[in-house]
Amino acid sequence: MYIFLKIKRYILNYYSERLLAFTLAPFFKGKNGLEIGGPPSLFTCGLPLYKMISHLDGCNFSKHTIWEGEIAEGNSYNYYTNKTGFQYFSEVSDLKVIASKHYDFLFASHCLEHCANCIKKIQEWLRVLKP
Repeated sequence: MYIFLKIKRYILNYYSERLLAFTLAPFFKGKNGLEIGGPPSLFTCGLPLYKMISHLDGCNFSKHTIWEGEIAEGNSYNYYTNKTGFQYFSEVSDLKVIASKHYDFLFASHCLEHCANCIKKIQEWLRVLKP
């Protein structure tokens, strides 16, 4: 079973790199983004987007979380090896700390299901994105 999982991981990494190069790269390569919540393993292992983006800031709801412990606001958002961005603390349906049309893309994983007003949240996310 262990060998099967290693082979599967190798094949997924091999093909996801090529898929990324041909299909997703134009949308992310050299771009700046915002990540809402924590990084899912898909972006580091399955589709290694963090390697190709220029800059990524993070937004969390609290300075203390179960999954990260204590985190500080400022240039402390470590999203990939030797890559850091700005860590914001804000409710993600009210991102007034971020200028409008500031980011090229937004990553969000497992966020919408934790909100009472998903439409307001999506409108706010669209506000911080460039057209």
